[in-house]
Amino acid sequence: IDGMAHRFKPPRAHHCSVCNKCVLKMDHHCPWINNCVGHRNHKDFFLFISYVLIACSHSCLLLGPYTIRGAWIVFPKINRYPASVVLRVYKMLMAMVLAASLVVSIGCLWFQQAQSLIGNITGIEQWIRRKAESRDRKEPFVYPYDLGCFRNIKFVLGSNPLLWMLPVRFITVKKQEDDGIRYPVKEGCGEYDLTIEQLTQKKLKKDRSFRALVSSAFNSSLMTSTHCTPLMCWRYGYSTVYNFPDCDEGRLSVVKGDCLLVTRVRRYWVYARKLPRSEAEESNFIPERDLNINNVPGTREWMKRGWVPVGCLRKGWQQALRECEERQSQQEGDNGAKATKKDMSKEKVGKAATATTGSNKGELKTS
Repeated sequence: IDGMAHRFKPPRAHHCSVCNKCVLKMDHHCPWINNCVGHRNHKDFFLFISYVLIACSHSCLLLGPYTIRGAWIVFPKINRYPASVVLRVYKMLMAMVLAASLVVSIGCLWFQQAQSLIGNITGIEQWIRRKAESRDRKEPFVYPYDLGCFRNIKFVLGSNPLLWMLPVRFITVKKQEDDGIRYPVKEGCGEYDLTIEQLTQKKLKKDRSFRALVSSAFNSSLMTSTHCTPLMCWRYGYSTVYNFPDCDEGRLSVVKGDCLLVTRVRRYWVYARKLPRSEAEESNFIPERDLNINNVPGTREWMKRGWVPVGCLRKGWQQALRECEERQSQQEGDNGAKATKKDMSKEKVGKAATATTGSNKGELKTS
């Protein structure tokens, strides 16, 4: 269930906080096209960056020899040539540098999208798979949608290889593979394996989260203005301003009295969302006089999430973090003990069954 839109969502669908809607097989939100890249436009986006990469590479090949030759001849004897010739060489040089920079930047993006295309995995699912492979588990995690290189490419670009680089709509062999709701999976995997793994990771993330109270206001718009940088450095420290987490997630504006649910902690920043008044009161964490009354459920305010400086939180949040970590480690130990007991009971049952079959065989031989 989508927690933001309060609707059922199919596997591989995710909610975009920028577009404020669920996207089928969401890869990422691209600010350059002002839209999300997902099931319906994944081929169009891949062809778009492929065409840009080819065009920029072609420009570099055309401009490169003439620009280098002109600069080699003109610049050492710049006083002997008219200004129009020197200006032309400068224009060619700037055009080649711009095209080369686009080749490098678009090439990195194209390589990333090609990897996603070959593995039939989106950017969000790559993050889910990395976390699934890094955490402790009995059996290794198997990504269910990797059907092989050729079939993965056909799933996005179409069944006809001659039309792969053309911006045309394709028809897959099976209509159910093109509806964006049901996807073919690897043999031995289930349709909801990735969804179950994502829900497990969300549960672990919820167990690691803790509540904190805001002691001083923070305006996220001040961080984007260069004129306010000295003020922010004086208020929160130089290290906080220039050590913002390297991610696409924005900052969260808070006021004194807001209750935050912290899910991630960095050295100078914490990632949190605002809690509604009902959850804050039920938790008995915040006194009535310190609670911000404007943050009520049903509004868009309490659903906002983002990064908040550590200096805005009331003292004592480190103790809450330590208690949360101790509680989580204790739960992991209890789960491990339960799993060990189950394995031991299974071994005992297996030995008993083996002994029973052996005795039955002996009785048959005697008879």
